[in-house]
Amino acid sequence: MTALPVPAVLATELTRLIRLLAMTGKKAFHKYLFQPISYAAWEGPKQKWSSRKYMEKIAEDLNEISRLNTIAPNCKRMICQAMTENPSALGDTCIFFLEAIQREPIVSSSVESIEFVKIIERSLKEFGEIQATRSEKLFEEGIESFSPEELQEVFKPIKLDSHLEKVHLDREILTLYQQIMAASKSGNLQRCKKLLSSYIIRYKDQESYSEDQVNKLMFALEKRESGFQEELKNSMAIEIYYQLTKSILEKNLKRSIIMIRKYAHIFEGDQNTPYFLEIDKMERTLYKIITEKGLMEDLKKSI
Repeated sequence: MTALPVPAVLATELTRLIRLLAMTGKKAFHKYLFQPISYAAWEGPKQKWSSRKYMEKIAEDLNEISRLNTIAPNCKRMICQAMTENPSALGDTCIFFLEAIQREPIVSSSVESIEFVKIIERSLKEFGEIQATRSEKLFEEGIESFSPEELQEVFKPIKLDSHLEKVHLDREILTLYQQIMAASKSGNLQRCKKLLSSYIIRYKDQESYSEDQVNKLMFALEKRESGFQEELKNSMAIEIYYQLTKSILEKNLKRSIIMIRKYAHIFEGDQNTPYFLEIDKMERTLYKIITEKGLMEDLKKSI
């Protein structure tokens, strides 16, 4: 029986977990990424090129249809080489491989890609569960320390100070939307998915957001590739959760609150969305603390 290709959404999720793992220190990085790859006998021997040289060569080959079948085997050699170098090289090459998997169906269906994801998925998801518990605790402790004034500041609606700032924002939105349309017309659905995800996350709560146009575009793309909208939804949820967790680790709790609100605004309580339970817990914690501080009525007026 032929193995199923690696789902793009899974590759996206593993990419984000590796980025979070890199923020938590060498010990965790060694345990959850280096060790599983080493135990799977992907460590060494030393290859003919450095991992950086492999990355450059593979990046070129990704643009040549005739060389796409060489990508996954070379990615394996690249990671074997990175294992002999340093943690930074290993993280970079793993992310590079996962991004190639998202980009090209030939790569996602390869023996090397399927094996690689099988090697790292379990340990990274174990790390993700541990990190989720840690993030919830850090978030609660941080929000408890917020003053009433700080909480009110976070919940204030965004108001542009001048006509020039509004024009600049409108231009940014238009530029990104034009890039989405260009990707759609060229048939580059993976790029279209990334651009749409970025557009919706950044601007859905803005007045300039083009709701009707986005819905029409997503409908058209769904007709071209069944499952596009579901994949887009899942990718957005993963990205928001990554940005939320990253903000907590960086102790930027104001941004964490913004990401929680964006998630709620975009997915409107859909419990089938990835990371719904994790973000719902933090949202409940947030509003519990707001209530305890006696700010709920004031915040309702400002939202």
